[in-house]
Amino acid sequence: MLPSSLPGLLPPVPQDEFQLPSLRSLDPQRKRKANAPRLPTLGSLGGRGGKRKSKTSRGLVGGSGIGDLSSGLSRLLPPEGSPPGGAAAAAGGKKAVAQPASTKGILEELLQVVKTIEEECLLDPEKEDTADAEQDPFCKCKGAILHVIEETRDLIEQRRIILETKGTTYESIAKRSAISDNMAYLKSKFNELGEIYALQYKQRKALNLSEEELESRHQQINCILKEIELVHRQSKRGSAGERAALSSVGSLQGPSVMTLTELASRGSVKEDYGSHPDVSLVPQPEVLTEEDKIVLERWKERDKQFDKQIAQIGDAIDRIAEVAVTIGAQAEMQSHLVEDLTHQTNEAAAELQYLDSRLRKFLKEQSPSNFCCKLILLLIVMLLICFVFSTVYARYIKKA
Repeated sequence: MLPSSLPGLLPPVPQDEFQLPSLRSLDPQRKRKANAPRLPTLGSLGGRGGKRKSKTSRGLVGGSGIGDLSSGLSRLLPPEGSPPGGAAAAAGGKKAVAQPASTKGILEELLQVVKTIEEECLLDPEKEDTADAEQDPFCKCKGAILHVIEETRDLIEQRRIILETKGTTYESIAKRSAISDNMAYLKSKFNELGEIYALQYKQRKALNLSEEELESRHQQINCILKEIELVHRQSKRGSAGERAALSSVGSLQGPSVMTLTELASRGSVKEDYGSHPDVSLVPQPEVLTEEDKIVLERWKERDKQFDKQIAQIGDAIDRIAEVAVTIGAQAEMQSHLVEDLTHQTNEAAAELQYLDSRLRKFLKEQSPSNFCCKLILLLIVMLLICFVFSTVYARYIKKA
C-alpha cells in the first residue's frame, strides 16, 4: 500500500481508495531516476521463457501493457527540469484538487496493468509442481496409499484404546473390519503403484523422466512397502493382544476363581471378601434314586447297541471300500481296452479311406472307350486261344 504523500512522485491520495498488490514499500529518501525503469523480463523472474523477444510466451506482457504503464508513469512523474521537493508536491496537490477524476483514472489503469503483470509474469513454481503432481498417476496413487496408511494407524490406535477401556465390543469389531478392508485396499493399490512405475520406466524417454527421478520413485516405493508392513504388524499385534487378553481371562488363578465351598471353608473370608457366605446356598451334589439308576442302565445298554451298529456300519464301509477299489481297477482295465479298440478302429478307418481313394482314382482313369477296347481285346484273345486249341486237337490229338 502506498504512503499518503511522496514528494516529487505522486499527488496526495487517500490511503483507503487504492491498494496496489505485491508492491514493495517505497523509500522516500532514496534517489530515483527521472525516466521510468524497464520492466523485468521472464528470464530475470525465473520463468521458462528464456530470452525470446520476438514471440510472446506465458508470463510476458504485450506491447500495449508496457505502453500503458510507461504512459501512466510519464503522466505522474515530473519532467527532468522541474524543481524537486515541496514545489513539485504543491503543484501536484493543486493538480489533484483541480482534476481528481483524471488522477483516479490513471491510478486505476496502473493498478490494472500491475495486476496483469503479476498474473502473467510472477510464476509460482510450487503451484506448478503441485499441478504436475496432480496429473502424474504415480503421485496420485502414492498420495492415496499414504492417506489410507494414516487412516489405518488412527483406526489401530482407536481400537487399542477401546480394547483397553471397554474390552471387546461391537465398535472394536467394526474397527477391526475397517482395518482389514484398508489392508486389502493397500495391497491392491501397492500392486497398482508397481505397475505404474514399471510402465513409466519403459516410457521414461517419452515422459522426460531422469534416472535420478526414477531412482527416487523406486526408493519411495520401498519406503511405502516398509510402512505397509509396519502397519500390518501393528494390526496383527493388536489382534494377538486381544486373544491373549481373552485367554488370560479364562486362565485366571487366585481368590477370584475360588468356588463357594472353598470360600466357606476358609476362616478369613470376612476380612478378604466381606461377610461370611451362607453355606445353605452352596449347591450340593444330587443323590441318585433307584429310578435314576434304572434309567442310566437302560442308557448304557442303548449305547452298547449303538456301538455294535456303528461297528457293523464300519465293517460294511470297509467292504464297500474294497469293492470300490476292485471296481476302479476293472474300470482302468476296461479303459485301456477301449483305448486299444479305438486305436484299431482308427487304423481300419484310415485303410478304408485309402482303398476308397484308390478306387475312385481308378474309376476316374477308366473311360467307356477304354473299357470297350479292353473288352474287345479280351474277346479276341479268347477266340485265338480257342482256335489254337481246336487246331492242335484236330492235328495231333485226334490222329493219335
